Amino acid sequence: GYLQRGLQAEAAEQLRAFLAAAPKHARASEARYRLGVCRLELGQTKDAIEPLELAARDTAFALRPECLYRLAGALQQTARHADAAKRFEELLAVIPADHYLAVAGRYGAGEAHRDAGDDQKAIPHFQTASRSPDDDPRGYGFAGGYQLGYAKLRSGDHAGALAAFRTLCERWPSHEAIGELQYL
Repeated sequence: GYLQRGLQAEAAEQLRAFLAAAPKHARASEARYRLGVCRLELGQTKDAIEPLELAARDTAFALRPECLYRLAGALQQTARHADAAKRFEELLAVIPADHYLAVAGRYGAGEAHRDAGDDQKAIPHFQTASRSPDDDPRGYGFAGGYQLGYAKLRSGDHAGALAAFRTLCERWPSHEAIGELQYL
């Protein structure tokens, strides 16, 4: 009821009460996940982490991939980049390559590794994200290639950066960032 009506605060209170009364209930992992999502939607990112962590521990939880993705995002938002990278890597290990979260997970892993200061670990994730279709409405192809080029540039691989930027210019010739890339 509450979630369908957009009443996250009320839903969070009901979920918290449910978990306090029945922490081992068969649907406790789902309740923890939903509580974490409510807190994210309420802007309570730090408070969302604990219930998402607990739900993600349940390897039989049907929504575990979504939980891991949201958990990794919350960790990234709270500047826990190395922890976020681990959770994105965990997500990628439990989903098939064609899962709907795979490309977003790759891009997120790239960002987390980049922000943790490890471009070498970020590069393969940005490379994979950059291969998403040109018409991907989420834009991971361009964004992945853009970040790939800069990660290679920061790593001293100027030829690799140039190749990544040229590919972007060829695939998206009218993108608003093409002028910047042509300048480089």
